[in-house]
Amino acid sequence: MGKKKSDGAENPAPSTLNRISGYRTLARAGEARFIEKKSEFISHGAPVDSEGAARAFVDMSRRAHPQANHICYAYRIGADGAIQRMSDAGEPSGTAGVPILETIKARGLVNCAIAVARNFGGILLGTGGLARAYARACAIAIDACGVCVMEPTDLIDVTVPYPLWDIVRHALKDMPCVLSNVEYAADVKARIRVRSADAPAVLAKARDASNARVLIGESRTSLEAWDEI
Repeated sequence: MGKKKSDGAENPAPSTLNRISGYRTLARAGEARFIEKKSEFISHGAPVDSEGAARAFVDMSRRAHPQANHICYAYRIGADGAIQRMSDAGEPSGTAGVPILETIKARGLVNCAIAVARNFGGILLGTGGLARAYARACAIAIDACGVCVMEPTDLIDVTVPYPLWDIVRHALKDMPCVLSNVEYAADVKARIRVRSADAPAVLAKARDASNARVLIGESRTSLEAWDEI
């Protein structure tokens, strides 16, 4: 006798018990600039996933601004920010690297790097003025890059009987998930992208909408970017 085909309620849930830790970081590379008392500050930011990548980013910033008087920077690496580096690059001690790093920390960001090029305009800013300028340069770089949250995310393959697909899709429309990889045949196959914490509720909604006829297939969990709420 063949095995009975299981319905959605009997399929195992995705790996929502995965304990991968999430973190906040920059969404993309970006650039911003402003002028303070004739000195131009050009700041670059980017997400990085290792100290080697952060150093490469700083080197790239140096190559992009060979005439700059200073290329100051800071970065934090690791989900807990365990690796932190900064440099005043010739500015008075504590007036550049520290303000950049403290601004990154104040925004709760890790796995990111900020480099600020300064073209001196002939007017001294003083230590307080420099610290405020570098903090501002970092802040506007972060705004230019945008912030995302890397969260544990389940990618779940599901199969839905074709007549029920529109019902299920409509039921999930206002749920915190994304449908992709949709294939239409006698049944509809699709992939649900959902934060691991939201997966049980999303799958329950899909089961309810399909009278438990949705089949839950393979799933995998990884850290993926979501917009900051």
